[in-house]
Amino acid sequence: MGGDLGHTAAVAGAVRALESTPELQLILVGDGGQLKPDIEALSSAHRSRIKLEHTTEVVAMDQSPRQVLRNKKPYSMRLALEMITQGRAQACLSSGNTGALVALSKAVLGTVQGIKRPAILSPIPSLNGVTLMLDLGANATCAPALLCQFAVMGDVVARGDYNIARPSVGLLNIGTEQGKGTELLNEADAMLRESALNYVGFIEGNHIFTDAVDVVVSDGFTGNIALKTMEGFAQFFAARLSESGRTHRDEAGSSLTDGFMQILDTRTHNGASLVGLDGIVVKSHGSADATAIFHAIEMATKEIHSHIPREIERTIAQYKFPAGELHV
Repeated sequence: MGGDLGHTAAVAGAVRALESTPELQLILVGDGGQLKPDIEALSSAHRSRIKLEHTTEVVAMDQSPRQVLRNKKPYSMRLALEMITQGRAQACLSSGNTGALVALSKAVLGTVQGIKRPAILSPIPSLNGVTLMLDLGANATCAPALLCQFAVMGDVVARGDYNIARPSVGLLNIGTEQGKGTELLNEADAMLRESALNYVGFIEGNHIFTDAVDVVVSDGFTGNIALKTMEGFAQFFAARLSESGRTHRDEAGSSLTDGFMQILDTRTHNGASLVGLDGIVVKSHGSADATAIFHAIEMATKEIHSHIPREIERTIAQYKFPAGELHV
């Protein structure tokens, strides 16, 4: 109920996912008065695989996470997360308030043993196919040991969801040389060099799109700014490319334009995973349409099959980073 395009986009995306994945069943959590007409318009085959959980309470985009936690209302977001703890669902997907989703997810699900805080991870289009990047906004400030935990979680997702045998990991900085950047980054760099991860050192922002690394680690403040900058540039470049395609309509130019437009289509990479939680939670972009919702559901099902929370729990136990405060 929390996306910019409302329940209509969610239902349409759900239908695409049902058509793509025969074993999938979905529970739509929200206002039954609005959802029922859309569900009843579906084929009987689709209706049989969709359940409705009714609530009129929705987290507003301007509500603070603290306010949402304090109010014990049956928000659609809270009910969806509770279904995981009840065994009624294996994953939760939301297009709503990101801060509230992170706070509620941690309160309802908790983190897996050994993980202090969850992080937001998303695939970024690159010469590798995708580069996985975290944290993208859950933790504005991060101590070195927390960045190391993010590196482990990124490694697990790269192996489990993307079948990369030994993922390379880089730490986002203002230069690649040792000693560059903040004291915290250099402490994290030293810890990661002593770990068993395939850590390659510092990388810069331009390396996100190359084949330099499979996983980029950052604090949430820097990562979120980088992500929003990338999204803005993709939209700008797509608009300019579309104009160029209309001007030059020869077959070769049209084919090239179409190819670039597919790469720049952020909908096909929609879905950011809240890794580190004791359950699977995927955050969809607030402006997601049916196509974007479909791809976010794909991400959730991929994590179900890969057993990501349990793999993170198993793997983090093997790493003994220096003891100390995990937050600043």
